[in-house]
Amino acid sequence: MGDANNIANTRNGPLFSFIIFVLFKRDPMKHTTKLSLTLFGILFSTLSSAQGSDKYSVTTEAIANSEATAITLNFIPASNATGYEIFRKDLGTAAWGSAYATLGANDSSFIDRAIEKGKMYDYQIKKTGAAGLVGYGYVTAGAEVDAIHDRGVVLLIIDSTLAEGLNESLGIMRKDLVADGNQIVEYVVSQNTDHITIKAKIDEYKKLYENLNHVYILGHVAVPYSGIYCEDSYWVVPPDGHKEGSGNHCGAWAADAYYGVLSGTWSDIYAVTSGVRAHTKNEPNDGKFDQIILPGKVEYGIGRVDLSRMPKFTKSELELTKQYITKNHNYRYAISTPVQKALIDENFGANANEQFGASGYRSFGAMVGIENVNKNDYMSTLKDEQYIVAYGTGPGSYTSAGGIGTTDNFVTNQGAAYFNMLFGSFFGNWDISNNFLRAPLAVENGGLTNAWAGRPNWHFYPMALNQTAGYCAKLTQNNKTMYNAGFFTNQIHVALMGDPTLRMHMYAPPTNFKVTTSDANQTVNLSWTASGDATDGYYVYYSKDSLGPYTKWNPDPINGNTYSNDAPHQGTVYFMVRGVRLEETKSGSFHNLSQGRFTQTDNLINTSIDPILTKVNDLGVYPNPSSGLITLRYTAHNGDQVTASVLDLKGQKVHTSTLSGFGTQSHKLDLTNLPSGLYLIKVNNATQRIVIK
Repeated sequence: MGDANNIANTRNGPLFSFIIFVLFKRDPMKHTTKLSLTLFGILFSTLSSAQGSDKYSVTTEAIANSEATAITLNFIPASNATGYEIFRKDLGTAAWGSAYATLGANDSSFIDRAIEKGKMYDYQIKKTGAAGLVGYGYVTAGAEVDAIHDRGVVLLIIDSTLAEGLNESLGIMRKDLVADGNQIVEYVVSQNTDHITIKAKIDEYKKLYENLNHVYILGHVAVPYSGIYCEDSYWVVPPDGHKEGSGNHCGAWAADAYYGVLSGTWSDIYAVTSGVRAHTKNEPNDGKFDQIILPGKVEYGIGRVDLSRMPKFTKSELELTKQYITKNHNYRYAISTPVQKALIDENFGANANEQFGASGYRSFGAMVGIENVNKNDYMSTLKDEQYIVAYGTGPGSYTSAGGIGTTDNFVTNQGAAYFNMLFGSFFGNWDISNNFLRAPLAVENGGLTNAWAGRPNWHFYPMALNQTAGYCAKLTQNNKTMYNAGFFTNQIHVALMGDPTLRMHMYAPPTNFKVTTSDANQTVNLSWTASGDATDGYYVYYSKDSLGPYTKWNPDPINGNTYSNDAPHQGTVYFMVRGVRLEETKSGSFHNLSQGRFTQTDNLINTSIDPILTKVNDLGVYPNPSSGLITLRYTAHNGDQVTASVLDLKGQKVHTSTLSGFGTQSHKLDLTNLPSGLYLIKVNNATQRIVIK
């Protein structure tokens, strides 16, 4: 027997409902919904006939067969259904087209035999029923999808007030990101640096790095605001519906999505002064934008870890941020392991117009399987067992959601799911003290991401097929009508709290990674202790810099725990090893890489690639960060020459100097002609990073 609270084994019961009724109409020239305030009330009532969001959802999983020739969709049958339609499209294409298959009311599965091994597909399952009932389910599926060795560039935007105190933790975080195939670019900013300046810098980095895929904001970096909710002729209410009285939430909302729109016009000419909070008041030329609908496509997966202004927790912002980086590391390396279940705690009813809880019902089957999606109490369950995913919704304040809990509960319980979605009034505008949306990130156990999910519904199911949380955030932000998501789609307030580079399926990597050399330092010999989880072997990578980028060395997985090859470079070289296994999930299967382990060696010889250069020790670069005038200090041994090269993070040389002298040396370089950013300074075999302001 399954869990008594499993959604596959229960029917809807009475719910305490907090229903927002809306009269709405579609404007034929807009993709948005025009809301009318003719009737927009907030009712508290116990409705014995209230339905949950599962009535309007199709909780679905996908199983790939062992031959990678078919995908079977399984879904929970609904007594209220009269039939189902299956739609399929290639992942990333723009339209569903006509129905791929049509099923009867009693069907609960569909086998797709027309698939290609390694290809990723989007499926939409649409259920219809009496009285115009419509429900949706989604899954991104594939069979033996290729491993992702290179996840592109992640831009770390770091609050300068945290940077020094986090020095050791940032070192761990950098290595953790690189160990999952990311390349790092860093941008340290003062809290006084405004959002417009930061946005311009992000745009510059995108021009330098076409593969910039994630923006990871750490600390209380400038929060963009946008929106003229209540004054806009189409959006006469804010996303949480509160327009009147002391709860007025009109005006501007926090809008991290602004940082991700590369091409789009943002204006600042309108005024909304009715909001209660100073942050929401929007005046012309005050730096808060007017846009409600995003004016362009979000280009990156953006996430923010901001644990400032959380005084209910006994730890300081610095301590909470260190704790977050540590639990992030422990999750990535399978030191802490979530329970592979999903929880839904829905304290709103649902109707044909809105189904807040659909964010959970439409994602979780594909993430953990339909038999592992349960209706349970959020706080009491996750205090003791940290599920991989959870959804909760109820009447809200800035620090609570009715039926879910409060920020104080997070302080007491110190537990949350690893990936969370919460929804209720007010706290979706998260730039406020002790905010309930940010609170899960401050707990000791779980709490890696959170999102305000219900207006619109979020789409987290691609995480089950090796996509990141940031990918899912970008998918949700850019969604207009492709995926059914209710009201307030494609708007400025949609934001991810947490590390956007995180993914779902982690396992223990190999350990005891070591390197020796032979043949007069011309051959590299690597060895490691096998991981019991890496059932399909290992990949080895090398780099001239400890933080990469790393180049894959072996084309096919290594079935043992040793590897030898000719030295790939002269001098110091860094190596990484990662396990690989076929991950069989509830969204198909993919070749899954573990986090990497690192080692290094010096004095390698490969004269066909690099000339024999003087060995350099104890390289220092001062000051760092710098305005461009720097001093190099090092010790040089006898040899041919000493060359200082400055490289951008594409690996392109932007400056070269030949330096004279041996022994302890000090030389000045003028790099004031270089644009601000992160650079590598290589002095023969030694490398340092420098930030030019």
